[in-house]
Amino acid sequence: IILTMNENSFLNFILNKVAIETTGIAIISAFDLEEFKIDDVTLFEKSKLLIKTNQATRLRCFECPDTCFAPVSIYPKNQFSPETLFITCKNGMGRTQVNSQDLNQWQVSARQIAQMVAKLQGHSNTPCQKNGLWHIGLVEGKHTSMLLLDFHDDGGVQCVINEQRVPLVEVMTFDGIDFKLDVERLKKMTVVSVESNKKISHKQEIRKQATNARNDILYKRYEELKKTKKDKTDNQIYALIKNEDIGQKLELATIKRIIAEKKQC
Repeated sequence: IILTMNENSFLNFILNKVAIETTGIAIISAFDLEEFKIDDVTLFEKSKLLIKTNQATRLRCFECPDTCFAPVSIYPKNQFSPETLFITCKNGMGRTQVNSQDLNQWQVSARQIAQMVAKLQGHSNTPCQKNGLWHIGLVEGKHTSMLLLDFHDDGGVQCVINEQRVPLVEVMTFDGIDFKLDVERLKKMTVVSVESNKKISHKQEIRKQATNARNDILYKRYEELKKTKKDKTDNQIYALIKNEDIGQKLELATIKRIIAEKKQC
């Protein structure tokens, strides 16, 4: 079977888009489909990777250099004349007529991806999220290990087994007919020597402690700024933190994700 480049590129796009969202939920638009030359998402919907959601009320305008988002208008609004859909550029570049299909959009979430991977692996149990990682199910290789999914804004969606990592897009592909999971490669990841595993675990624990400490300081700074900068929005406060020493080495999306996770605790 020849793998279709467009569909696998689109799959990679979907995974990365969810990974950078602090909420774990992303919206895929009709224009995203057009960019990857995807004419039919039936199989993506059948697998429940994409779920049809409400039509868009704003669309990207390509008439001006800013490529702004403009609200969708319907004219005329009566039963005697056919409807015309258009957007009006906020920078005065005029109206652009659009098709109703342009308003279609789909939702994809970390939960949907985790459930799909579990199904492809043959697990009937519902995946659960613990400590920021999705627990998918056991992999029976030379040893028995848990398959985890890590959604990270820097590394995309990664499979984790015995603290070894591989991008999900490398072990999950779309062949134009169905999704496939490279189970054999996952089984090979269950093989880790005891000595090597101890070393990795020790280093991992030290890095985890350092990251947790940094995140605590970052969130404390966020709370301080919320009290002293009451006229600032959250996005403006994130930008202020980004310019301080604690945030200079972090992406803005990472700062948003850390604070969002801390708010949920």
